[in-house]
Amino acid sequence: MVLNYKNILFKELCDSYSKVLEKPIEQFIDSDIKQHDIDIFKNEANQESPFDKLNLKKHMYDLYTQGKASIVSKKISNARVCIVTENVKEFYPWNTWSTVFQWMGVPKDSSFWQIYIYSSKVKRVLPNEGPIGPEHLNGGYTYACKSDCIVIYRYEEATRVLIHELLHASCTDNMNNSVELREAATEMWAELFLVTILAKGNYKKTLELWNIQDHYIQDLNYSVKTFHSVTSAQDYGARYTTLREDILDNFKLYLDISYKPKRTHMSRFTSPNLDTYLN
Repeated sequence: MVLNYKNILFKELCDSYSKVLEKPIEQFIDSDIKQHDIDIFKNEANQESPFDKLNLKKHMYDLYTQGKASIVSKKISNARVCIVTENVKEFYPWNTWSTVFQWMGVPKDSSFWQIYIYSSKVKRVLPNEGPIGPEHLNGGYTYACKSDCIVIYRYEEATRVLIHELLHASCTDNMNNSVELREAATEMWAELFLVTILAKGNYKKTLELWNIQDHYIQDLNYSVKTFHSVTSAQDYGARYTTLREDILDNFKLYLDISYKPKRTHMSRFTSPNLDTYLN
């Protein structure tokens, strides 16, 4: 008998997430904005970062100090989210995020997850040519095993980044591996979790959404290899693109060999077609 590891894994993920949905989705409520929150936004915005090369955090914080942006703060029992935004009425998938936090549970080092979001609208786009770096890819960071300051600085793919950073903050990294492999593995799991969540734990729908993501992964990998010389694990872009495929192969989660990839100019990690399932 030949085992289908993809089906087995998604069945386990769907079963696990479905248990979360057996309980009512906890609704986010308004939370008071504290001086500590403003200080965090200021300090993180003014701190030189090797990842935020476009200074997206500083731009959003400057808008706040100029009165052109506001801070929104909401909480549930095990998470608190503060957002610097130019539009307090813009869409955020609070229900989706609530189930993410319910699935993750309480952090190991505190009673709740603390998220800070600079809601920059700058999207991830590949350059016309040449190498790709953090300015084309990154949108958040945290510190391993620390739940008190998870930072996200792009509106685009905020949910995927949230899951990715929560995994880091949950001590899931194998510190015996290189940073490239740790990032690729974390990103792979973030995407597997994401499609399960967006499909609301429905096994058939999860496979359908993964098929969409499978093809997008191939498009992005083809594009960075062919047009941006991402050919080895040492190329910065590999940890979020081509190395994902290596990790998937190690788990026998092979991509669709019948698909013919095409060039994309987007450098976001997940298909934009998945965004319609956020709520």
